Amino acid sequence: MRRFVYIFYVGAAVFLYGATACSAVSALSDSTPESIHVFQLPFKDDGLSILYFDILLENTEIEFKKEPDFGNREIIRGVLPTGRNKSENMCFALDRPEGILYLDENRNLDITDDISGVYRGNELNRVISFRDIQFEFTHGATAVRYSVDISFFLYDNKSCTMIVRSGWQGTVVLDGKQWTLTISDNLDGVIGPDDMYLLTPFREPEKQQIDVFFFKRNITKSQNNTLYKMPVPYSLFLDGHQYDLDFRFESFEKGGGLTAVFTETTPPAGTLILDGTNISRLVLETSEPESLAAVVLDSPGTTVTIPARSYVVKNVFIDSGNNSLGLFYSSPMLPVKVTVDNPAHLPIGSPLIHTAEVKRFGSTLAMTYCIKGAGGELYDQTKRDNLSAPKFTVYHNNRKIASGSFRYG
Repeated sequence: MRRFVYIFYVGAAVFLYGATACSAVSALSDSTPESIHVFQLPFKDDGLSILYFDILLENTEIEFKKEPDFGNREIIRGVLPTGRNKSENMCFALDRPEGILYLDENRNLDITDDISGVYRGNELNRVISFRDIQFEFTHGATAVRYSVDISFFLYDNKSCTMIVRSGWQGTVVLDGKQWTLTISDNLDGVIGPDDMYLLTPFREPEKQQIDVFFFKRNITKSQNNTLYKMPVPYSLFLDGHQYDLDFRFESFEKGGGLTAVFTETTPPAGTLILDGTNISRLVLETSEPESLAAVVLDSPGTTVTIPARSYVVKNVFIDSGNNSLGLFYSSPMLPVKVTVDNPAHLPIGSPLIHTAEVKRFGSTLAMTYCIKGAGGELYDQTKRDNLSAPKFTVYHNNRKIASGSFRYG
């Protein structure tokens, strides 16, 4: 069985909790108490949904010792890759005609004795979805709860999608600045490359939907979840400081709390010159999977000092200067190498160039509108609510021959 994680790359991947005892002791021994920042993140059982992944169900057929009398109905049996190892995987049976999902929560291959393991779903367009499924696993000495949604694709019976609705969220204070940190785990109990986080400047709860990150724009919850989430890095450069990250589950919160440890370090640094303007947020990521690191630059100046590494540009957000337009964003994957000896240049951001491409297919004209940045990166909009339909005008020999407008989509 293989698992694919969809992470909408905006950042980098993660510090392995499992590495843990040795690497954590080493980091602490090389740091002063003032450079180690420990934060407790309370459990949230719903409302996050920043992590989802596909699960392939081929070759996972399971034979239960005891199950309900399904008669001749079509039953899909399989295994969900939950927990840290196969002993924590969750076997299931999906009664497709009745729309009922049976989970073997006590893992005894008997799905008739799991009182809370029966869920009724809703089918739409050959996809049957089950909401608010509850799992509990013991990570170390801590019982940790998860809330997920699962959708089974009935057109092939070979895959399903799991959305993790729960996670941990709290306030962290770094260099005198408050941030809201949100973490979502993929049910394996190891905060690693397959997990997601959001890091936003702290706002009062009623303002958090309005000011995502530092953007004073009306950004919807769904945009928050898809555009701005990032895989948790091994190390994070933020506001001029470099931190190694570690996480551990603890029982200070019902449902299992998560402790986040930020250990400040001083790696070799170099100069990055940004040949562009109006950048609201720039996210760089290293490409080595065994040592993934992220750099997050909020409203950077022309010249910044960051750890000396080879990066790719994972995401850049440009301030349009117009509340109705919101932000422009791009995920260009442009390479940039920062060294100790020589400044590196990165053309990115404004000025933005607006272009239109017209292609003919028989009697149809296909028009493509593009926004390009200083490095040739293509931008899209984070907000399209209440926008007027785009307009066009066609000229021939400087004479207007046609005009019109399009709806988005």
